Amino acid sequence: MQNTATGSGNGEQDDEQNSVWEANHQKILDAIKKATEYAGTSLPTVTEISKLTGLSRKTVRQHFNNFSSHPAYKQRTEMYEALQSEVVLKICRQAMRGDMHAAKLYLELTGKIQPKNMSINSTSNNIQINGMVLNQQILQTLSAEQLKKIEEIIRPAITAAENGLTNT
Repeated sequence: MQNTATGSGNGEQDDEQNSVWEANHQKILDAIKKATEYAGTSLPTVTEISKLTGLSRKTVRQHFNNFSSHPAYKQRTEMYEALQSEVVLKICRQAMRGDMHAAKLYLELTGKIQPKNMSINSTSNNIQINGMVLNQQILQTLSAEQLKKIEEIIRPAITAAENGLTNT
């Protein structure tokens, strides 16, 4: 079974679809890992992933297209977010025991110091929409999912502008 659709509200059906999604996701990840081991830095095509996984090209494309909006992905993301505080706490404990690498990492993660090779662009670019100002400071407070939503909204307009089209 290769169904990648999201759930319809039926608990058992949702569980089955999430199980299928998870199985497909693991197959696709394994295929990408395997292909990049042999090809170096180039990523495999959808066709190559399809051959390596036994999934149809349509299923592989749908998986990538729906990846970040799928409930199973969101659940995984929530689990990783829940673990973040535990990881930071363990790093803090190591730092308190005198581990200077852990101390440096902790201070970087908490924003107290800036990594040496990181630079912040000091130009003050911003976007103003109907009186609301969107600047770098605000963008830094948004989650990856929120940034992705903004990108999805803006991308078609940027593409149209780059192609000389206007939205009238």
